[in-house]
Amino acid sequence: MVIGEVAGRTQLPLPFQDETLQVMNNKERAHVLETAIITWQKQIKAVLTQDPESLLKQGQDPNPLKEIEFWQNRSRNLEHILRQINSDRILKYLKDLERSKSAYSKNFNELKKEVMKAYKEADSNYTYLLTIAGLFEDLVGDSIEFPKLPELFQPIMHMIHLIWDHSSHYNTTPRLVVLIREICNAIISKAKKFIDGGMLFAMVTSGDNEEALTKLTITYEVCTKFKSAYYEYKSKVKTPWNVTANAVFYKLDSFMDRCQDLMQFVSTIIQFTKLSRIELGGTKGNNLSLSLNQVYEEFKEVVEEFKKVSFDILDTSIKEFDEEFLKFRTRVKELERRIGAILNQSFEDLDTIIAKLKLLESFEGLLSRQILHDELEKKYIVLLDMFKTDLIKVQALFLNGKKLIEESDPQSPIPVGMPPVAGTLNWVRGLEERIREPMEKLSDSNKSIQEREEYKDVNKLYISIMKMLKEFEASKITEWEGTVDASSEAKLLLPVLKKNPDGVTMMVNFDQALVDLLREVKYLLLLDKDVPEKAKEVFAKADTYRQQTCQLEYIVDINNEILTTLNPVQAPLFNERIERMEEQLNEGTDKYQWVSEKLTEFITVSKHEVTEVNKLVLQMKNAELKIKQSMMKWNKPMMEKKNKPQSPYELYEGFSANFDSDLCVRMKESAKDISATVSGLGDILKVQKTSAEWQEYESYVNCMVIMDIVEAVKKSLEFLKLVTSYQKADPIFEINLLLDEEDKCPAFSPPLINTKVPKGGEKVDPRDKSVRDVIFSLIATFMQLAAYFIRLDGKKTGDFLKEITDDFEVSELVTCISNNIFSLESAVAKYSTKFDEFQFLWAEDLEATFQNFLDTSTEKVEEPVEEDDEEAEERQKILNRTIFKGVATTLPPLHLFDAEIARLTAVEGRIAEISDYIDINWIRIKSDKLRQSLNEEIRRWIDKYSSYLRNDLMQKLANLQEFTKAVEEGIKDIPEGTDTPEQKAQLDKVMNLLRDMKEVYEMSRKENQNKQTMIDLLRETVQVLKKHGITIDEQVIDQIENAKSSLKDINTKSSEARELINPLQTKETENIKAESKIFLKSVEDFLGEFKANLPYDTTEASPETINQSYALIELYFDRIGTFEEEAKVLKAKEALFGLQRTDFKKLKEYKNELKLLKYMWDMIAYVEGLFEDWRVMPWKEIRSTEDMIQELRTIREKVMAPTHPKNKQIKKWGAFRALEERIKQMYIVLQQVDKLHSDCIKQRHWNQLMKIIKQEINIGNPNFCLNDLIQLKLFDFQDDVNELHALAAKEAQMEKQLIQIEAFWDNTEFNLEIKKGTEIALLTKLDDIITRIEDDAQKLSNMLSQRKYVKYFEERVLKLQENNKQMNSVIEWWIKVQRKWEGLEPIFTKDDIRGPLPDATKKFEGNSELFKKTMKETQENPKVTQACLVQGREEMFEEMYNEMEDCNKSLKEYIESKRKIFPRFYFLSPEQITDILAHATDPTSVTIHISSCFEGIKTLRFIKPDDPEATVPKACDAMESRHDPELIQFHELFDCTGAVEVWLKRLEEHMQKTIKHILKIAKANADTWESSPEHTREKWIEESPSQIALLGSQIIWTEEVRNAIRNYSESGSESALKECLEVVKTRIGKLIERVRELTLTRNFRSKIMIVITNDVHGRDIIERLIISRISDESSFAWQSQLKFDWKDPDCQISIAGWNTGYGYEYVGNIIRLVITPLTDRCYITLTQALKLDMGAAPAGPAGTGKTETVKDLGRALGLMVQVYNCSEEMTKESMEMVFLGLIQSGCWGCFDEFNRIAVEVLSVIATQVDTMQKALKDYRGDKSKTKFEFTPGKSITLGSTVGIFITMNPGYAGRTELPDNLKVLFRSCAMVVPDFALICENMLMSEGFKEANSLSRKFTQLYALNKDLLSKQTHYDWGMRAIKAVLRMSGKLKREEPDLDEDSLLMRALRDFNKPKIITIDWPIISRVIEDLFPTAKADPKKDPQLEAAVKVESKKVGLQDEDGFVLKCIQLAEILEVRHCCFIICLLYTSPSPRD
Repeated sequence: MVIGEVAGRTQLPLPFQDETLQVMNNKERAHVLETAIITWQKQIKAVLTQDPESLLKQGQDPNPLKEIEFWQNRSRNLEHILRQINSDRILKYLKDLERSKSAYSKNFNELKKEVMKAYKEADSNYTYLLTIAGLFEDLVGDSIEFPKLPELFQPIMHMIHLIWDHSSHYNTTPRLVVLIREICNAIISKAKKFIDGGMLFAMVTSGDNEEALTKLTITYEVCTKFKSAYYEYKSKVKTPWNVTANAVFYKLDSFMDRCQDLMQFVSTIIQFTKLSRIELGGTKGNNLSLSLNQVYEEFKEVVEEFKKVSFDILDTSIKEFDEEFLKFRTRVKELERRIGAILNQSFEDLDTIIAKLKLLESFEGLLSRQILHDELEKKYIVLLDMFKTDLIKVQALFLNGKKLIEESDPQSPIPVGMPPVAGTLNWVRGLEERIREPMEKLSDSNKSIQEREEYKDVNKLYISIMKMLKEFEASKITEWEGTVDASSEAKLLLPVLKKNPDGVTMMVNFDQALVDLLREVKYLLLLDKDVPEKAKEVFAKADTYRQQTCQLEYIVDINNEILTTLNPVQAPLFNERIERMEEQLNEGTDKYQWVSEKLTEFITVSKHEVTEVNKLVLQMKNAELKIKQSMMKWNKPMMEKKNKPQSPYELYEGFSANFDSDLCVRMKESAKDISATVSGLGDILKVQKTSAEWQEYESYVNCMVIMDIVEAVKKSLEFLKLVTSYQKADPIFEINLLLDEEDKCPAFSPPLINTKVPKGGEKVDPRDKSVRDVIFSLIATFMQLAAYFIRLDGKKTGDFLKEITDDFEVSELVTCISNNIFSLESAVAKYSTKFDEFQFLWAEDLEATFQNFLDTSTEKVEEPVEEDDEEAEERQKILNRTIFKGVATTLPPLHLFDAEIARLTAVEGRIAEISDYIDINWIRIKSDKLRQSLNEEIRRWIDKYSSYLRNDLMQKLANLQEFTKAVEEGIKDIPEGTDTPEQKAQLDKVMNLLRDMKEVYEMSRKENQNKQTMIDLLRETVQVLKKHGITIDEQVIDQIENAKSSLKDINTKSSEARELINPLQTKETENIKAESKIFLKSVEDFLGEFKANLPYDTTEASPETINQSYALIELYFDRIGTFEEEAKVLKAKEALFGLQRTDFKKLKEYKNELKLLKYMWDMIAYVEGLFEDWRVMPWKEIRSTEDMIQELRTIREKVMAPTHPKNKQIKKWGAFRALEERIKQMYIVLQQVDKLHSDCIKQRHWNQLMKIIKQEINIGNPNFCLNDLIQLKLFDFQDDVNELHALAAKEAQMEKQLIQIEAFWDNTEFNLEIKKGTEIALLTKLDDIITRIEDDAQKLSNMLSQRKYVKYFEERVLKLQENNKQMNSVIEWWIKVQRKWEGLEPIFTKDDIRGPLPDATKKFEGNSELFKKTMKETQENPKVTQACLVQGREEMFEEMYNEMEDCNKSLKEYIESKRKIFPRFYFLSPEQITDILAHATDPTSVTIHISSCFEGIKTLRFIKPDDPEATVPKACDAMESRHDPELIQFHELFDCTGAVEVWLKRLEEHMQKTIKHILKIAKANADTWESSPEHTREKWIEESPSQIALLGSQIIWTEEVRNAIRNYSESGSESALKECLEVVKTRIGKLIERVRELTLTRNFRSKIMIVITNDVHGRDIIERLIISRISDESSFAWQSQLKFDWKDPDCQISIAGWNTGYGYEYVGNIIRLVITPLTDRCYITLTQALKLDMGAAPAGPAGTGKTETVKDLGRALGLMVQVYNCSEEMTKESMEMVFLGLIQSGCWGCFDEFNRIAVEVLSVIATQVDTMQKALKDYRGDKSKTKFEFTPGKSITLGSTVGIFITMNPGYAGRTELPDNLKVLFRSCAMVVPDFALICENMLMSEGFKEANSLSRKFTQLYALNKDLLSKQTHYDWGMRAIKAVLRMSGKLKREEPDLDEDSLLMRALRDFNKPKIITIDWPIISRVIEDLFPTAKADPKKDPQLEAAVKVESKKVGLQDEDGFVLKCIQLAEILEVRHCCFIICLLYTSPSPRD
């Protein structure tokens, strides 16, 4: 068998060898042979069953050569089998079987017969087929080209015919069918080689459509010819071919059908290609051409889409072709219908018959298509009617125009710019052309049209009109020829030039009649008309005349320009030249005519003369320009700002060096160049330099230079002003703050202001120049610019410095700079107050302060009340003894020392905190040296207090030891008696020691106020010193401890000595008493004499009296001193011996009285001396008596005040009372002098005073002095003088105010600013003027109210008041008119507005012109008074305003009409609508506002029109998302043509259709999710728009969950929902993986995040269903969910029994709300409210998602939601407009904080909402009720999807309680704070986090702790907005570092995001909380080296320091702005929170 297969033959296998068979028994042998027979039978039957049709059945495409090959192989194979069967061996086997009577033997014999029969058939068939093998080889091979194949068809069919007739076997239907089908296969195969699908598409792509169509046609014809040949021979055969065509040709027919389809495809391409060349005309031509082009573009897209098929289009076995081609034809038919619509529109749009005919011609190729052909017949009938109408119109036009031409009417139809005759002929020819071409085209049209009666009538009328036109043309030519000769000759004799009416300039005198003649001839010749010979002669010289007039025009223009452009200074320099030029040109006015022979010579000479003068004029102007350019080089700042601050000295020196080395040199060069230029100009002009004209010109140039110098100086001053301005915080100077060595106080080095005056001859170090000096030195240097330029006005030695300094703007800039310095000084002074707490270190003397501390802080020792001075002195002697030597006997309490040292130590710490420097405004202050000095000073103070304590301690301890020793030695020597002086002295010494010992011992054990003994104080002193770091030796401490016992021992010894001297003490006491009695008697005698002789009551105060009083007082003072000395000695003895002290009070009192008497006479002497100096003061030298009055006031209030301690007694003395009276009189006189010496006292006031006192006052006398005025006794007329002065002061004040008011209004001008896009200057910055008017009105009113004082100025005040009122009124109306004009002017200049509102436009234009005229006048003269005080101006503005208000009213009515058509216009402001209407013809401008009409659309993508003349695209193919960059392709092109409100309405429908179309496709694709790797859900999301991706996911989720519930219900298997849950989780996991990818686009990432948010909610729902074991679709847990079902072709939404269709509003790629259980409950409430035709009212605190929930539900339903923030300003009218928009558009309205609206408005709203809800109920009952009356008289259309929702914050301030009738219209819904953890988890998952659950809990826990633990800062936010921002940052970090631990990522985000806003004291808390929540997380702060480097570079560019803290803050700001729309920068003052600071 294998051998046979190898040979291609059937080999029958033989059994064992014969020898083997022989040894077998019969049975075994029979079995073996039978087995062999069975095998042979199978082999043979397999051969017999072979069929030539098997290849066809297998789907192959065999050609006829395969048929021949089959029969050949079959014949040979069967022959081979027969040979084997008939072999001896097999025959032997068969005989053996017969003998054994085997049944197989018979069967095999039968089979043998069949083989023989089959062999004969195969051999016969092969023999016959060989006869046509050659033809088949030609058919299949490449020898014959495909188009020539039909040449073989007849021979092939003929041979088949013969075989059919003669063959005994090959004449059956099966054999014929197979053969013909194989021939067809060969033809098809050959055809595919001729043209295949790839070749066809290539030809189409390359534009070879005709070739492609030709090849397809040939292919089709070849196939057709074969079929024809077949049918031809089929009819000839004797035995009929009972074969159906389908059986034979089904494949060929399919191929031919395919060819026909492709022929149609190519033909369609050829026809549609013509669309690219069609340009439509008419008013809609551009739009229609654009639409046509759009059709063509869509057709190309259809073709391209068809070409994208992945199979061979000529392969008929692929059935997808039919579907694709059907799509192609369907789309083409749609396009044909659109072409038909465009054709109809264009046909209707075109006005002329010719345009319509050309339109039909342009569509000629396409009109053969059936849809378009049907329209063609109708159009020609319409054209005939139109042409007839046009003929009649032409006839009327001709007759009317002919009449106007004959009457020379200006309205005649002669074209502008053409002469009358030629213009008439041209007009007639135009009429002829107008009717000729249409008639010719109609004549060439369909013959059937010409046979109609309508055509015959039109033809007859056409012939009549043409005849009439020809006759009129001939008559006009004849008429004109008769007038030519008369007009030509006379006009050529006129002079060539003449003077203009101004008498100065000239003009060319070529008469207009000649111009008309030349023009007539020119145009008549162009019209091929004959003209008269005379006219031809004149026209022959037309070029000559043209050249002459052109040259003369050139000459005249130059002449006129010279005469008119030279100013009065320049003109005198050219007087002689101009006179010569004028003399030459005057010849042209009286000597030369157009026929003059020498006219050309005159023109040449005149041209030369004029050119020469003009050349000099240009040289002069160029010189002036050169001077200007030379000066412009200095029109820039002379200095530049450095990158870092410098010392004033360094800055000035650097500038000076540059100025001296560079600028100065170049300035001098420029000055020389300017001087040389002026001098050179004088040489060129050849003028006398001493002439008045040249000197005047030099002054003119001099003024130019001055102006340029002023500008140059201003530039530098402006730069200096800028760098010293408060807004520029960059320091330019650097100064030191240090402690002045001389004054010992803080001082700036260099100082801000120099306060030290240098001593004579002393030079100031330049380094010590103050900041102010340096700046003013810079200013002075700037001014020096004027010194380098030489004056050009004759003052050669002068400069321009005075002009510069006198310039107002320069002075103002200098003032501004000075003010900046003052501002700096104020800021620095404020900063200096920081050091006030250290002021005592330099302001106070340390020694004095310390002494004062000792004095004021010492505890007072309680003294006896009766102790006198002697006792005090005696006590002081005791304290001055040894024990108190060198110590403080009354030391301040130690706690005060302790506190003071501690205070000083704290000050030392604060000094250490002083920073090295600080930047204030534009200066940097370095304070490190000051800090060092203050440290040294404070240490000195601390040392003073501490060392004092230590020294005092040591001295006290030493004194105590010395004292005890002295006492112990002294009491040993006691005298024996008191008789001798030595004994008395010794007794006194012992008595003194015993007294001292007693007092010291009492002090050592007596407790003071602080319950401490002297020893305790010493101990405490040691402790205080140790506390403050002062070392005390231990030896000292031991001495303190031993001191107490030592004192006790000495005291015992003293007591013993006291007993021994007691007798001596008694005796001495008696002697002292006797001595005291004698002394008292002498004192009493002296006091009596004292009272009688001293001057207590002397009233005279002459110098002699004063001297006598002083002498007497001195005498008695000496005598009292003697008595006091004696009393002291006596008192000391009494004290020592313990006697009662003698009272000497009288002596003390009289001494004090004597001191008071001396004090009184000192006052008298001082006052009298002062008065004497004043009395002789001349009147003119008294500038002010303020110092004199102050002096008296001081004397009266301080020295002579009754409350003064010294005056209690002396005020009773007569001399004191006399002094008081004299001072009082002088005080009054000085007050009057001050008032009379005031500047406000005029001569009229002196006259009034003289009348009052009735005396003459000659103040003009030079000898008139103060004493003369005193002699007038003006103090008797005090009230009169006061009243007179008050009058004068008031009048002066009024006069000053009046002068200020008048001066202000004389100089004040309106600020005007050119309105952008116009040349109109408008009023601006009127606040100051209006404020001034109001202030002046108040001032003038106040003046008039003061009738007593205004009398002198009353008339003047009344006039100013009247002017003020008029200005105020005029400005008020002016502002109103201007605002109204600004609003209406851009509107009424648009043709789209002007057309619909002609009356309003006309009225506005009139008022606009008047307003423009007024503004132009104001611009020319902007003085406020001159502009406002014009007679009738107020009435004019009032009338203008009223008329503009009427225009505005008309505009509002027009807008309202547009809103009715497109209700979404109600959502736009009138300004937006107006702007839209004003750009109605420009859709691209309209789309600026499209997002206000469509929430999700940002703009439309327009297609650039093919028409190069079309400037505005009108077709768009896509819309762009408002939120993320998402582009939605329209399902078909959208045409933005027609009225804007109409196409916007169509856009709304188009948008909805597009979304629906995309959803349908997306849903179909979603059904194949996961069917293959190419159809994944992620790829589907990527390819689908965001809205569709979400909606499609929701639909699929609804289907899957519903099916799972059903499976659960039907099978009871709980695994269905669980499996569904796993699927959802898997999908979420895949999306999370995708969202982490860094390569994702922003659009795709947003889509994934949206879908994840939705999927997570779906997951949560399924989990709840599983937990609740939901198995029924009717369960509330399922019904309460928002479900989306696809019910082709629509999406249906249901929730809790409420059903609605999807709205298909495009919402864009916007992040959706995280849906929580709270959101689900709110959804149910909202939808149930809609079900009941009610509104809904979510209520709750801020941040609970009320508004966002409504918006998200609206987006989920595909509806537009309009959100309004309600306020008290909302009115019933504004709410009505909102409701009108919502109701008619079917949108939702969400009114946020609804209860803020006023109650009265809410009542009206209740009615409006109730009306709407009733209409909704009516509509639900009857769908036809789509209209209802919203307000009386206003019927509107109801949008059934409308919904009204209100949100409220209950209990907030300013909220209103809703009326009951409004409350019942809404279903309430309580909102609470959402579950932040759930939201965080959802958002974390959407950002790509897997561990979202645990991380969300940590997140929310952190923010909860922050809210509780951190301080309450106004900028802290721990709510949802802050959470979302951090989550977005976390997602960004996750994508950048996907491998980093998620805990670390979130920790980094929480830390880095919050750190910038956390204040310093709170940061440790939040850091610790983060560490506790993320104990194992570690992540360094994220750095952006590129950004950091960029910040540093930019900082340096703008002059900032790239300090690390500043760079960090910049980076933090950038990071915050990545996740926040905006942010606040919060910081301390002067820390640059904004550019202004």
